[in-house]
Amino acid sequence: MKVRPAAELLKDFATVKDIFLEMPPYQRYTLEESTRSRVAHIENFRGTFDCYCVSCKKESTFVDVLSVPGNPPLPPPGRRDVRNHSTLLVGTSASPPPLEDKSFTCRFVCTRNKRHTIEFHFRVQQGCLLKIGQFPSMMDLKTYGYRKYQSILGDRYRELTKAAGLFAHGLGIGSFVYLRRIFERLITEAHQRAAQADGWDDSQWKDSLRIEEKIRLLRSHLPAFLAENRSIYAVLSKGIHELSEEECLRYFPVIRESIEAILDEQLAERASIVRRKDLARELDQITADANTKNVPKKDL
Repeated sequence: MKVRPAAELLKDFATVKDIFLEMPPYQRYTLEESTRSRVAHIENFRGTFDCYCVSCKKESTFVDVLSVPGNPPLPPPGRRDVRNHSTLLVGTSASPPPLEDKSFTCRFVCTRNKRHTIEFHFRVQQGCLLKIGQFPSMMDLKTYGYRKYQSILGDRYRELTKAAGLFAHGLGIGSFVYLRRIFERLITEAHQRAAQADGWDDSQWKDSLRIEEKIRLLRSHLPAFLAENRSIYAVLSKGIHELSEEECLRYFPVIRESIEAILDEQLAERASIVRRKDLARELDQITADANTKNVPKKDL
């Protein structure tokens, strides 16, 4: 993979948690003298983050192993300068020691069960930082949240998990292929709904229309986020035909979250429809009960 400057580490991953959970494997980031202390920020991370626990099968909070009671105490103050995971800090102004090649592992335990762990493995090599592995895998941690989309995606659900799996293995272009299929399916289904709606003129629809034109025609039948962000498809197509593997990996998290935002909007609309139907049924029952009580009793 193309080596990227350390400055982009902060640009791509705003927090240490992002590095643990989002940094693709084997992407190299150079570490200049002024940024070498950031390796210590990752290696010596102390704190918590929320993440799916594959053993609990639910969202949980994970804490670094050295902060867990019963484990070895933290080193004396001054040796570890970062204990806040909210940002990647620059650290002290003192010149860092020479950066030697090494590997290190960051381990975390589930606060529900200490036997449930997550490990992230990193390598410093020839002045570069890269993630060389993790357990459970990135795909295992990510795909649990996709299950809620099965009712929306149907048989396309597997394409979402495949996209996540390819990204987890450093295959950015391939992951874009599957995300674009999902996007195109959303447009197709919106057209099918529109064709059954009153006032729709299907003579204006042609399969040869550009996606931007299709979105414009279907605007009232699409999730608002999709209609307002037509550029998603343009980025996906450019990624498949023009962008490099590294660029696709860099853009994947934002594009994936954009697809999730669209699907979340559809889920919310479905839930709203179901709730309105339930309320209407309950109101009908209340009205019927109230009317029954107002019926005058017949004289015996």
